[in-house]
Amino acid sequence: NFARETLDSKQIDLKLSIEEKIKQLVLPIDIRRNVYLFFKEAINNVAKYSEAKTVEINIYENDKKISLQIKDDGIGFDENQIKKGNGLLNFEKRTNELKGKLKINSSIGNGTEILLVFPF
Repeated sequence: NFARETLDSKQIDLKLSIEEKIKQLVLPIDIRRNVYLFFKEAINNVAKYSEAKTVEINIYENDKKISLQIKDDGIGFDENQIKKGNGLLNFEKRTNELKGKLKINSSIGNGTEILLVFPF
């Protein structure tokens, strides 16, 4: 709901795919909180900075790990020239608390992909 409302307000189309078995999981509150805050930060960044027309969100499970992928078709950014502000520091903090791995791929003109993978 948060993603739909936030992205709709910026006329950004949302393509959402959540694996059925993910919908059945009941995760501990601390994991749910960190995932939600990570997700919220990522969606806010897309809405504020990306100038995207479409965002794809994929949530799936593989080998006892959950993957959250958020990919946009926006303007992207040069990873070498972006300073580590609160957003990136928060991503790293939440990834560490989830004992996960974070991968961010972006380049000017090619959008951005964020992939968070964490065990459950």
